[in-house]
Amino acid sequence: FDGYFSEDESIAKIDGNEVIGVGAGQTNIKAKFTITQNELNMGSTKPIWTNETRKIEFYITPPETINVSPITLSQQNVEVSLDKSQHIYNGSQWNPIIKLIYQNRELLEGTDYTIIWPEDMKSIGEKAITVNFNGKYTGSLTVLGRIVADKTDWGQEVNNNGVINYVSDDGTTSAEIDGNKMVWLKEESGGTSAWYAIDNSQGVFKQGSRFWVKWINKEENPEEWEKYYSQIDDEHKSKVSDGKLWIFLSGVEDPDKNEYTSLDTQVPLYIQIGEDWSKENIQTIFISNGKDEIFDVSLISNLEYPGGNGEFAKVKLNHFSPYAVYSGYDNKENAYSKVMTGDKDSYLFVGILCVLFIVSGGILVGLYVKRVRKK
Repeated sequence: FDGYFSEDESIAKIDGNEVIGVGAGQTNIKAKFTITQNELNMGSTKPIWTNETRKIEFYITPPETINVSPITLSQQNVEVSLDKSQHIYNGSQWNPIIKLIYQNRELLEGTDYTIIWPEDMKSIGEKAITVNFNGKYTGSLTVLGRIVADKTDWGQEVNNNGVINYVSDDGTTSAEIDGNKMVWLKEESGGTSAWYAIDNSQGVFKQGSRFWVKWINKEENPEEWEKYYSQIDDEHKSKVSDGKLWIFLSGVEDPDKNEYTSLDTQVPLYIQIGEDWSKENIQTIFISNGKDEIFDVSLISNLEYPGGNGEFAKVKLNHFSPYAVYSGYDNKENAYSKVMTGDKDSYLFVGILCVLFIVSGGILVGLYVKRVRKK
């Protein structure tokens, strides 16, 4: 008995007395025998036995066919890797290289598996890539990758109460819009700070957009501060108490570095206000020389934010052009009144805190309102 052998070793092979599945399919396993005998020489008148031998080989086929099932593969038994798990957004299609290893053997695309790519491999966000195994394998697995925003010009990363912000050399503070939710940032400069948020719950802004705020410090940037201060009407300057006037720049920039201007849906903007404010007499106004347009400004009490709970002014924006907001400046019983908007050159957001706010290269000014600041 010389052992067993497989008729098709691409399906199964023999290892001692064990049958090892190699590929999916069917094959026959046969037993091999060899008989050795002396040869009888009949060439002469009488038989002569020689020492020559010959072998007779024959095989026995078992009555059953061996069925080899495909090997089931998954995340549990396959080593999966991408050439890079994150791809920096550039507006082009991302085509990552997937590598799959099973039992120290690299699997071949087309022969061992096929890939189903997500329809969108351009925009920012997580991408779930499906791998379906075939041939002598079966099963599937999911490979996760992510396209991330290009933050090379956003500045240094900082962690503000668990919220990731970015601060550039000129003091601009940014936060990534990474979902349909409130996006927070904490602007700090000159030893003071304040929280801001933009509400993207309706998905107005694209994933990976940049929400940014910059406070113009009068002492550190007197020329830039004067540039925007000079645009405020004398009427409002006269209402500033004890020099409490704050100027900000703010905006929302999409992943392609384009500033948002007009909006199809109103977007709420939240600005933190100080504990010492006269809440019944908060004045907010955006001022411009163009045609006026009405919208609402309201005070939100006990709003939860990353630093705790506090009071915020809520402004509903439908485009990023000049805005004026005021609330009961001459009538303290009025909770809020009218909003005025005009041309796209400049605008002011003014009140007891008077704030001038332009989202696209605009101006956010706080008059007569003390921001929550911490040394």
